[in-house]
Amino acid sequence: GYFYPLDAKCDVLFQSPASKLLFCFVGLQFSYLSWAYLQEVIMTTPFTPTPHNLDGRFPSASFCVFLNRCVALTVASLAV
Repeated sequence: GYFYPLDAKCDVLFQSPASKLLFCFVGLQFSYLSWAYLQEVIMTTPFTPTPHNLDGRFPSASFCVFLNRCVALTVASLAV
């Protein structure tokens, strides 16, 4: 086999992609966890009951997920 000693150039070439990957990983985890927390708060908070929603809970988890997709699409469009 071949042996390539690690030099400063090789170390720099590795650190840049690794730090970008770590940054993206942390950003995605923060995004997922914050959305999960907000969705849990929205779904469990008692709101004022209405004739269409007698228990006062947020009526649609699907709508909550739909809004998540809309926000993600908007943020992605702004980021690109």
